[in-house]
Amino acid sequence: MKVFITGVTGYLGRSIAAHLLAGGYRIAGSSRRTITMPGVEIFRVALGERVESTMFKDCDAMIHAAHDFEPGSYHKNIEGTLAMRDAAGEAAVRQQIFLTSYSARPDAESEYGRTKYRIEQLFSGPASVTMRLGLVVGNGGLFARQRAALLRTPVVPIIGAGNCPVAVIAISHAIAATEVIVRTRACGPRNLFYDALPTIKEFVQEIKKNAGQRARLVPIGARFAVAAVRIARSLGLRIPADPGQIRALLLNEGSRWQSDLPALLKERHAEFQLSYALDQLKTGQ
Repeated sequence: MKVFITGVTGYLGRSIAAHLLAGGYRIAGSSRRTITMPGVEIFRVALGERVESTMFKDCDAMIHAAHDFEPGSYHKNIEGTLAMRDAAGEAAVRQQIFLTSYSARPDAESEYGRTKYRIEQLFSGPASVTMRLGLVVGNGGLFARQRAALLRTPVVPIIGAGNCPVAVIAISHAIAATEVIVRTRACGPRNLFYDALPTIKEFVQEIKKNAGQRARLVPIGARFAVAAVRIARSLGLRIPADPGQIRALLLNEGSRWQSDLPALLKERHAEFQLSYALDQLKTGQ
């Protein structure tokens, strides 16, 4: 089976590619950078650029992992994703998987959440899958930046009492579930995160504990947190969050998604804990 992965050189894209290659799949993909990956045929195409359907020749599935995180890229992400979707459709790709987010919702405060939600609505055909991922815990991506920031300081501000839930999933579980979805040619929405959602307080404490540090938590109001992040960013300080992400965290309290992870990886259900995901970081994933 041949799988095409857009954004194949990104953290999630290359992790999925490596897993599928090890399982005997043939892999092709796109990247906005000119780069090589062993065993992967890469086409240099960025979101928003012309897409040729010939890229998808002989592909059975497409996994859309590409995303432009530059502020103001809402339309580029939507139009670029649709161009990939349509070109893959012209090439008769039988399954198209869009990697979306737990934060995707119509009332999302962040541009990222609004963009992902809008694209979800456009991946609704009989051969389409929307994979709604929690925060992917691994040695790359957004989580790695958040973890690094938390470990740089002994004092960590948290919003209110720290009771907002955080949807998480280990990179190893995310890529294993992706392979199951590809192999079984599933369709429709799939929610991938642990049913036991840690609170933001538990999330910070577990990260600190796993690194051998103590967590000194300082509760602050949501409005103050948003204002503080805005000021820090205006001063050029590196903050691994934006006001929209803070508001998105508060909106998580109203989410009612049910995870499909236990059904996809039945034999690994005992592993579905934040502590397990953090321990996996030591394996280099």
